[in-house]
This record gives sequence, structure tokens and C-alpha cells, in this order.
Amino acid sequence: MTQDKVDFIYDYLHENYEYRDGELIKLKSGQGKKKGGSIGCFHHSHKHGPRFVVNLSINKKLIVIDLRKAIFIYINKSCPNYVTNIDGNITNNRSENLIGSNRPFCDPNKPQKNSSSNVRGVCLSRGKWVSNLCLNGSNIFLGHYPTKEKAGAAYQKAKELTINFNGDVKEFKKILKEHGYGFTSKLPKGVEKNRLRFSARYYHQGKRMYAGTYDAPEEAHAAYLKAKEECKNS
Repeated sequence: MTQDKVDFIYDYLHENYEYRDGELIKLKSGQGKKKGGSIGCFHHSHKHGPRFVVNLSINKKLIVIDLRKAIFIYINKSCPNYVTNIDGNITNNRSENLIGSNRPFCDPNKPQKNSSSNVRGVCLSRGKWVSNLCLNGSNIFLGHYPTKEKAGAAYQKAKELTINFNGDVKEFKKILKEHGYGFTSKLPKGVEKNRLRFSARYYHQGKRMYAGTYDAPEEAHAAYLKAKEECKNS
């Protein structure tokens, strides 16, 4: 949608409607609607899925627009290609619950096909919940987690960071690192990768000792340091 058309719709909406708690309320009667009534009717299609749409008659020209986009235009005077509900509830169209992007969204409440978790971006691998994100055709490993809820939260957090991001995968990984995701093959001293977990090992009197297996490399490293300290004090 061009900015001229956005400005055109913005002016019309502000002239004829008032935004109130996730709804657009008519300021005057007309077009089959009474003053004070809200606009928007439920519509479901194979292409767009369930949503609420608004029929606007501007200068005798009918414009059919998603209610979320209409509210987004009303509030922001801009219209990205996609507008969706942050909490996944299509009836909650409050401005703070709407997010726009020029790239398609994945429905966070819709399970991926062939997913063992029924949570988008999460699958079960060798007894651990693994989270992955697809960006620009590349698969980004987000880590493994003890529960699918934590893996799903990691995916959702990473997915939100992709909004309005137009760089490459390497740049995005830098952003993920700033938000606590790790992308390095170098493990802390005394830590070894054991399938999807991390083992702590150390040497004492020429013998290789084992200090446990943990979910995260940081936990294994802490166990390694503790064991070394105990050996020193023994």
C-alpha cells in the first residue's frame, strides 16, 4: 500500500471514527451503521485465515481492509505489509497488542508439521527439546532446553527479533548473541559436549576424573571449577 493511500485512509478514519479499546467507533451514522457502533465483521478464508475485516466506502470507492491494519493506520499513520496480534488472539485488537512487519509472520499458536512438540519452532531430539528458527532460507539453531515451554519461549523471543530485520543470517546471529543466545563451538575449560548435554571432566594425580553431566556448558564449567578447588584443598 502506497503512503498516499495510507494518508487517504488515515484522514478518512480520523474524520469518521474514534479508536476506543481495540475498536473503531463511528462518530456519525451512515453506511448502514449507527453512531457509536463498532465496525468490522468476521471473515475466514484459506489464504488469510480467520480475521476481522472492514468495508470502507471512500469517495464511492469500496476499500476492504483488515481491521488490524485499519487500527494500525489510525494509530501510526503507516501500514506495513503484515499486521498481527502479539498474543495470537484475533479479537484483541488493542494498539499495544498489534505488531507490524514487512515480512510474513508465522502463527505462534499453529504447530509445525511433523513436530513432536505441537509448538512452532520446537522438536524433540534424543530426549531434549530443541529450538530452531528459519531466516532467509537458513536454519538457525537456538539451543536445547529441558522443557518444550522454555524451547518455545526461546523461539518466540528470537522470532520477535526478526520483525523489520532485513540483514543476513550472520548479522542476525550477532543480535541473538546480544540477547543471550550462544553461537560458538568453543567450550569453557573442563567441558565436553556429550550429545545434547555437557560433561565436566578434570585431571587429578594423573587420572582423568568425571564431575557430572549438565544441561548447559556454564553449569558443567562451574562443576569443573568446584571439583578442581576441592582437589586443591584436599
